[in-house]
Amino acid sequence: MRPPSYQPTTSTLDPNHAIAIVGWDDDKAVAGAPGSGAWLCKNSWGETFGFGGYFWISYWDKHAGKHPEMGAIAFRDVGPPDWDTTYSHDYHGWRDTYTDAGRAFSAFTAHGDEVLEAVGIITTEDETSFTVRVWDRFEAGVLLDELSSYSGDFSHTGLHTVDLPIPVSLAEGDDFFVELEVFSGGLAYDRTSDVPVLLGASTRALVESVAAPGESYVRPGSEWVEINSAADALEAGAHISHILFTNATSHLGDTSRMIVVAVGDPEIRHSETLDADPGWATEGQWSWGQPTGQGGDHGSPDPTAGFTGAAVYGYNLGGDYANNLPETHLTSTAFDCRGLYGIHLNFQRWLGVEQPIYDHASVRVSSDGMNWTTVWENDVEVADSTWVPVDLDISSVADNAETLYLRWTMGATDSGWTYCGWNIDDIEVLGVPEVDRGLFSDGFENGDTSGWPVTMP
Repeated sequence: MRPPSYQPTTSTLDPNHAIAIVGWDDDKAVAGAPGSGAWLCKNSWGETFGFGGYFWISYWDKHAGKHPEMGAIAFRDVGPPDWDTTYSHDYHGWRDTYTDAGRAFSAFTAHGDEVLEAVGIITTEDETSFTVRVWDRFEAGVLLDELSSYSGDFSHTGLHTVDLPIPVSLAEGDDFFVELEVFSGGLAYDRTSDVPVLLGASTRALVESVAAPGESYVRPGSEWVEINSAADALEAGAHISHILFTNATSHLGDTSRMIVVAVGDPEIRHSETLDADPGWATEGQWSWGQPTGQGGDHGSPDPTAGFTGAAVYGYNLGGDYANNLPETHLTSTAFDCRGLYGIHLNFQRWLGVEQPIYDHASVRVSSDGMNWTTVWENDVEVADSTWVPVDLDISSVADNAETLYLRWTMGATDSGWTYCGWNIDDIEVLGVPEVDRGLFSDGFENGDTSGWPVTMP
């Protein structure tokens, strides 16, 4: 029989499978968990798994019912649908939340002579008021001829079915437009996602979504704005242009803004495998070499080799960091990031550090080697017992920088517990390279707006 499951908060493993929670026991004891109570779960692997296909997971598990992508969904008053056709442009459901607008609509065409009876919506926070409207036309940026509407509120976040008080009769080929307005929380939408937790995936899985022209719109201001996949027509790379804002009356406050649209995935532009010593600046017990598997007075000991190869950069390769340690740095040589945008820092980490009320570890970046920006610091105890991949967005500092410096900091620490500290390997700087042309085909990036229509407010 499978013992009850418990994954502690110190575990670095991600969830990778969906199961059904079918019951609970508030008194169930689970080994290793800080308290009692467990969910009774049903797996999809047949009766030979667990006990007759069932098993227990502790209430205190790190991920069960808590993970943002593989958490828990509760079903209430769910039954077979009463209708024959469902219209949707949505591939994967709620992947992100758009908070710059509270109104959106989607356009559909009737497949046959039928009656529209209900609309499915998602509310992104509890206690949300909403209005659903069905329109007959969308012309010149305006929804026209309302056919049905309903306003209400839902107490709980999630997917809901809204029955229309006035069903809408449709003939085959009729266009109709379904609008949702929410008054809190934002709009749920689908998008292409980098999902690291799919069962069976040996690497991160890119789950793609698309939006065709004329399908979906949002209203972040006074006008409807279309959402589509027009950016797919752009060649891969970072497209850069400048938008000029002009005061046509007095020219007071005239200004311009650079915009960057990065198309495609970032590429590895700089890499340090640490198979040889790159000669970075070290302080205190920072050093390059092979870790010895020692330390771990608390947490786990150091590794005995790098993620790839033998060598790493680490703080005290022969044991734990010291008590009362001031901030002590490993600083890279400069990387040239000119012409790169959307820059990320990737590396492999094996780190032990006490919770930040006592001890600290951080990652910082700089474009001049003097002014530093913290891009990561421990907000809990970290006790890695395996190599952990790290992906940090450093674009706010690194994009198009002539020099980029990376810094790993150990400390400050207190006079209490000690851990193994930093071990890092396989450092990569990734970015999207700039392309030779801008976004606009009418020469606007060169200041020519003569062909643009002008409307006086």
